[in-house]
Amino acid sequence: MKKIINKLITINLYPFVLNIDFQKKILKRYNNPKDLIERSFFQYKVQFDVVPFYKKIINNIIGFFAIFYFFLKGILKQNNLIKDNLSTSKKVAIFPYKNYHYPNIIPIELKDEFHIQEINFMEDFLFKKKDFKFILNFIKKYPLHFYFLSKCISKIMFYRYIIERYKPSAIISSAEYSFSSSISTQFCRENNIEQINIMHGEKFFIIKDSFFEFDRFYIWDEFYKDLFINLKASSNQFIIGNFPNLKMDVKPNQEKYKYTYYLAAENQAELSKIKESLLKIENPEKICIRFHPRYSDFKTVKQIFEGFVIENPKETTMEESFSRTENVISLYSSCLVQAYFNQKNIIVDDVNNSSDKLKILKDSEYIILSKPHQLLSAII
Repeated sequence: MKKIINKLITINLYPFVLNIDFQKKILKRYNNPKDLIERSFFQYKVQFDVVPFYKKIINNIIGFFAIFYFFLKGILKQNNLIKDNLSTSKKVAIFPYKNYHYPNIIPIELKDEFHIQEINFMEDFLFKKKDFKFILNFIKKYPLHFYFLSKCISKIMFYRYIIERYKPSAIISSAEYSFSSSISTQFCRENNIEQINIMHGEKFFIIKDSFFEFDRFYIWDEFYKDLFINLKASSNQFIIGNFPNLKMDVKPNQEKYKYTYYLAAENQAELSKIKESLLKIENPEKICIRFHPRYSDFKTVKQIFEGFVIENPKETTMEESFSRTENVISLYSSCLVQAYFNQKNIIVDDVNNSSDKLKILKDSEYIILSKPHQLLSAII
C-alpha cells in the first residue's frame, strides 16, 4: 500500500517530459519570493501547475489525512525520545540518507568540518509545542493546499526529531527538488543550525528544481550555479565543492575496453538498437556494457548483448570502470559528467536517440553539451 501511495503522490519531472518554453512561461508567472515560506510555496506551485487535475485531487486528499498522521506521530514521540550524545571534537552534522545508499557524495570540505552521522530518511517525527507557531504561520497562508502542508509539516517534524536527538550544528540534505526545502532552511535558522545541500546527480533546466534556498549548496561546477539561478533559486548559496565521487583515482594505462556504454532505463527495442550501433564501431569483445543498478533489467541486457562484456555496477565501482575503458558512451547519464571530471573521452549517443532528444537536452542546459565531447554518429 505504501508503494502505491508513493507512486500516486510523487511528482516526476524529467527531461523530455515538459517543453522548455512551456516551463519558462510557468516560471514567469511568479515574482521573486518575499521570504523562504513563499519560496517553498512557489516551488510547489510550479510543480503542481503541470500535474493532471485528478492527481491534484488525490494528492490533496492524501495530504489532508497525512497532516493528522504526522501530528499524531510527532506528539506520541515526545514521551519516548532517546537522545544521543555524540562524542566528538568536531561539530556534528546529520546526513539523513542512510537508507538511500548513496555513493561517496559528501564533499571533502564538509567531512573536514563536521563529524557526519548518517541516519535514515524520515526516521521518526517529533512535535514540540514551540514549533506550533512556526507551522501555523504557513498553514494560515495556504490553508487549502493540503499536499503542500503535509510535506512541509513532515519535514519540520523530522528535523525537530533530528535536532532534539542529535543536537547537530548542521543538517546535510540533497533535496533541491523538494518544495519543503526552503521552509526547512528557515526552520533550521530559527534553531541556530545550518541546512547544507549537496548535489548527487545530473541536473537540467527543469522547474522541479526552482526557487529553493539553503544556507550552503555545494555544486559540481560553476555551470550549475547559472542553471539554478535561471530557475529562480536564491543566488547567494552556491559553493563549488570537492566531491570524491567526481574526482576519482582513475588508473592510467589499464584500459581493457575500447568503449563502455552506460545504460539507463532503455526498453528492449532501444537496447537492440544500441547493440546494432555498437557493432558498427568495434568488435563486441572490446566493448563493455554497464547496466544501471536500478533501471536496467539484467536478464534482458545479458540476452541482448550476448558476446559483449557485461559490467555489474554492484561488483565494479565507477572508478574501476573508468580505469578499464578508453571511451565513455551514454546519452545523459551522470556517468558522463563523472567521466568529464576524470579526463575520459566522452561520446554522446545521438544515434539511438532522436535528434529531438538532443535538441531538448541542449535547450535544457545539459552541461556535457557545453564541454568537449564527440557524437556517436561521427564515429560510426
